Amino acid sequence: MKFLLPLFFLPLWALSQQPSHYVLGAEELEGVDVYDMLHAATGDYILATSNGLMRFDGYRFERMECPDMLLSSVFNLTEDEQGTVYCNNLSGQVFYVTQDSCGLLLSLPDSLVTADMDMAMDDRDRLIIASKYLMAASASGIELLSGPNFFGPVTTMPDRGLVAYSSVYHGFLRFKNGLLKPEEHHHYVPIDKEIPAIICLGDSTYVYQTNACRLFGKDGQLLVDPSAIIGKENLFKLYSSSDGLWFASSSQGVLHVNRQFQADKGAAFLFPRTMVSAVIEDREGNILLGTFGKG
Repeated sequence: MKFLLPLFFLPLWALSQQPSHYVLGAEELEGVDVYDMLHAATGDYILATSNGLMRFDGYRFERMECPDMLLSSVFNLTEDEQGTVYCNNLSGQVFYVTQDSCGLLLSLPDSLVTADMDMAMDDRDRLIIASKYLMAASASGIELLSGPNFFGPVTTMPDRGLVAYSSVYHGFLRFKNGLLKPEEHHHYVPIDKEIPAIICLGDSTYVYQTNACRLFGKDGQLLVDPSAIIGKENLFKLYSSSDGLWFASSSQGVLHVNRQFQADKGAAFLFPRTMVSAVIEDREGNILLGTFGKG
């Protein structure tokens, strides 16, 4: 089976009915796995894929050539206030993307690289990398911001602080104003060594388990358990938009849950038999769903 629907445009108003959507890149992205997407300040859509970086300007897809790229699969798109976009690959290379160029920002030594490396911009507009250490990265090199550690996914909070779970601290740590300290608002004990993360829905924050996508309130109350609907082994990742949460499945499409944590359409998955690999809300309020283009 081949997925020929690599990108869906889904207006938010369509969620109350059979979703109205546009399919983009059915030919250009056939056989390409989409790992991440970003609607840049320029208006272009940047895609991190198994075939490198791609740009969609609303009319055509263009593969961006990045010199010195050792591995073509790239991840973790993030954008600074000047409109420069960053991403990384699994060899520890970090790249920058501007309106007309793509280049190598730096290469991390193997001693600092993990497969679960994550990146985000901090409140001072610095590129922060969470891996075996918390690091600030720039063209001049890296600055270690923590001791040896292992961090879960990094979440940008409503106040632009960065929060991630630390397996060494056994709790969430917050990085803001150049300081790393415990995040006091979330006390969560992982179950069976699961790595938790925080997700924002408007100004509210919630804890979820990264491998089971079960969502909890600050008081530990279980709010959503999608594994009860399709089984834990079918879950892939959790995303948020202005109107709710999106539970992506490895084989059954995506489940949308509104801000009251109620599933749409009687807990029916949208685009069944499709592996939805990335979900973003663009600057116009459209929902974009990226897929894996496996044969």
